[in-house]
Amino acid sequence: MSSLPIRVSGKVAFHAVIFWLEHRGMRYRIHEGETLVGRGSRVAFFLDEPSVSREHALVRRSGTSVAVTDLKSSNGTFVNGERVQGSKPLQTGDIVCFGTAALRFGTTLTAPGPSVSPGIEFIEQQSSRPQVAEVVTEPAFGSIEVLETLVASPETAESLPDLASMVRASVARLLASAERGRVVLGPAERSRLAGVVATVGGWPIDDANQEWADDVLRRLQV
Repeated sequence: MSSLPIRVSGKVAFHAVIFWLEHRGMRYRIHEGETLVGRGSRVAFFLDEPSVSREHALVRRSGTSVAVTDLKSSNGTFVNGERVQGSKPLQTGDIVCFGTAALRFGTTLTAPGPSVSPGIEFIEQQSSRPQVAEVVTEPAFGSIEVLETLVASPETAESLPDLASMVRASVARLLASAERGRVVLGPAERSRLAGVVATVGGWPIDDANQEWADDVLRRLQV
């Protein structure tokens, strides 16, 4: 277990550093070594999301360094909105997206304890909710940013209809959250989301795809 020196009253006390990924309010501890992320039967960190490949990415921890590596996933791995090419070191506060599944990377200092085996384990559920300003701005911006990146490179998807279906589902969730007042879509966000919808609507899939795009554009009123 990695530790950092903390000076207290002239003495140095060593505290362990816990590295974690937070998903939907659940924090999962990252142990030393490699952890396979995806939704297949062989993964150590299972994410039940349609946009996540069976073996999507690797999270590697070596001492106090943590990095993520995309495994040629269908919908990509992103750090703060930038697609990962090869490996990307993580910093506290980074938002890591496996497809459209967004996780926050962070660290916590704690008292030293016994060594633990490689992998990821559940450590806690966050009970405190963020302030309203955080709730209504960050999720919408992050989701649109990821969607923009996905639709910009449709040729990287294994199946264009599957990618379109994933984007449609993500847009539906985002609009539903906006209608419930959980996120706010201002003019700039609506314009960006409309660009995503118009792009997907132009893909040569079927008439229903274009009808979906027309309906969403009417709802966005842009």
